[in-house]
Amino acid sequence: MNGKFEIAGSGSIFLDEIGDMSIKTQAKMLRVLEEKQFSRLGGSELIKANCRVIAATNKNLTEMIKEGSFREDLYFRCSVITLHLPPLRERREDIIPLAEYFLSHFNRVYSKNIKDISSEVRTILLEHKWTGNIRELKNFIERAVIFSDVNIIDMKDIPSQYKTIITNKSENLDEKFKEISKNMILEALAKTNGVKKKAATLLHINRKTLYNRMKKLEIK
Repeated sequence: MNGKFEIAGSGSIFLDEIGDMSIKTQAKMLRVLEEKQFSRLGGSELIKANCRVIAATNKNLTEMIKEGSFREDLYFRCSVITLHLPPLRERREDIIPLAEYFLSHFNRVYSKNIKDISSEVRTILLEHKWTGNIRELKNFIERAVIFSDVNIIDMKDIPSQYKTIITNKSENLDEKFKEISKNMILEALAKTNGVKKKAATLLHINRKTLYNRMKKLEIK
């Protein structure tokens, strides 16, 4: 840990997932933040720490303090300025811009020239819950870039577990259409006292089509 501070110099150090630090490491971290100096491992010379510290975690530190797994004094020392970043699923307006950024990034990494993301994949991006937040989205796009052999990311480039979103969405849409169609037919039959020919005219379809739809929708 001390080596990280020495490398940071008078710049910045980013401590990711500070909630995963052991109590022993937390004590060392607090000492550096309080005294603004540290010594190398096995050394006695004190080195000044003059860097900006940025810490992040996805854990509830106040709950961890109650449980005794996170030091309260370190929490207050780190929370001089706090920023709460909602999970990706709560800021869906950021999903597509982030996906496009990662697409551009991995195009450079893998020497690809993928220009776009298909509408079906965009639907998946917007509908998925992203429990893994930005890391999951980043991995999703990286994998798609690796597997894509054309200039657009489409359904064949993504893992099968994500494809169920489109399947379920289509099934829900089909059910909605069935419900609307059934209600329209029942309403037309009610208005024409059950005379199918008149109901078909009212619906702007022929009688045979009406019979077929009634059979499909199980309207007796």
